[in-house]
Amino acid sequence: MLKKGRRQPAFSPFDATTLTLRVDTSVNERLERLAKSTGRSRAVLAAEAINEYLDLNESQVSGIKRAIASLDRGEAIPHDEVRDWVASWGSAGEKPAPERTSKNGSKSSPKGS
Repeated sequence: MLKKGRRQPAFSPFDATTLTLRVDTSVNERLERLAKSTGRSRAVLAAEAINEYLDLNESQVSGIKRAIASLDRGEAIPHDEVRDWVASWGSAGEKPAPERTSKNGSKSSPKGS
């Protein structure tokens, strides 16, 4: 049972494995201070930080791979069209978002990806 105000651990001790890593002394000191001020262990804080880092970076890498694949399929929006669209933002003559052009010349909305 958790004490009032304590958060659920970032991992289950039954599903956990040990990871040993080296960090700068200053990082270790910051982690220790945060652990003391929050009443949580360094291990839980480090596990949460690693999980958040992985979530963010896995998502970014996945998006980059999808973008590269769409370019490999010949789907693209020419740079000058994007530049002109962005330059029009906030003006009376704001342009609609440009559409992707595929190798066969057909256009599609970038929202459909």
